[in-house]
Amino acid sequence: MKTLLPRLFRRSTEAVMLTAIGVQHVLAADIGDVPETGGPGDLAGAVQSVINFIMLLLGSIAVLVIVIAGVRMIVGGGDEGERSKARDAIIYAVVGLIIVLIASAIVNFVANNMGS
Repeated sequence: MKTLLPRLFRRSTEAVMLTAIGVQHVLAADIGDVPETGGPGDLAGAVQSVINFIMLLLGSIAVLVIVIAGVRMIVGGGDEGERSKARDAIIYAVVGLIIVLIASAIVNFVANNMGS
């Protein structure tokens, strides 16, 4: 265990550094002529896009947690403690997914009605 944590930290640091290097190459790429945009609507659209992406990410994480908890429930077999933990994880993930869906609907409603 003593050697696992430093090794895990080193691998995580390497992965972050390689990702940062890859992002620099993507950001430095020539994308050609970019049309000029501006005005008050662009900020609202950008904020809505970022919030929708975050909602998509959170929803994906919730679905992943549900799948992992379901596998843990099946693999746990007859161990009541494991089944209980997996069932609680599924319940929490479903509640989180419902909250994400409601928040996404509210954000889209407000963003669509902001201009009118």
